[in-house]
Amino acid sequence: MGPRSFVSQLRCLKVDGSTATFLGKSDLHDSKYDYLGTGTSVESILGNQEWNTDGCHYSIRAFPSQDLEDSYKTNKPWIYAVALAALFLFTSAVFVVFAYVVERRQKLVLNSALQSGQLVSSLFPEAVREKLYEEQAAQAKLKEKRANWKDANIKDGDDVSTQDGGHLSSIEQKVAIANLYSDTTILLADLVGFTAWSSKRSPAQVFQLLETIFGEFDRIAAHKSVFKVETIGDCYVAGKF
Repeated sequence: MGPRSFVSQLRCLKVDGSTATFLGKSDLHDSKYDYLGTGTSVESILGNQEWNTDGCHYSIRAFPSQDLEDSYKTNKPWIYAVALAALFLFTSAVFVVFAYVVERRQKLVLNSALQSGQLVSSLFPEAVREKLYEEQAAQAKLKEKRANWKDANIKDGDDVSTQDGGHLSSIEQKVAIANLYSDTTILLADLVGFTAWSSKRSPAQVFQLLETIFGEFDRIAAHKSVFKVETIGDCYVAGKF
């Protein structure tokens, strides 16, 4: 806005940097920017100079325009918001996939452990299984103790056998798993004439016979809580402790 006197001599100017463009002799500013308007008197800018010869008081009012607002508008906030949202979704997807992979791996490890446990259960009695688990745990502790001892006492390039004085060999000794049962029944069931019979039969027929007989033995052993030790050829070995 240009100078305006109190005798209603209005001049409307558009100021763009150092360039001023005359728009008209009326107030042409956009009323939606009234709350952003600011003003001052010409005297406060030019000081007490003898420029005002008509005795009128001039003041200046300035308002922003739509062009000024458009020059400061930008789509960058939306771009940043979309980029952050995409990054968040990508990170979430990565965590979901990672959690799925970890869960799947845990299930595989658990299934493998269950299968191993079932295999051990089918091969050894409960007392032997417990001793095997205890021995495994003890061996793990001994290995950890050995590693800690080596870190604390052995220098790089030293011979382990000369440094430990036989200590490492002594801690690796295994204890035999053996129990004494005063009341035990052992079954050794052998098929009479099996060698002569199997020599005249095909491998499939031999396998079918042994599978049928030993399968029925397994069923009876499980029902009677008898432990199956092993099968040696046509011999079925089981025991009741």
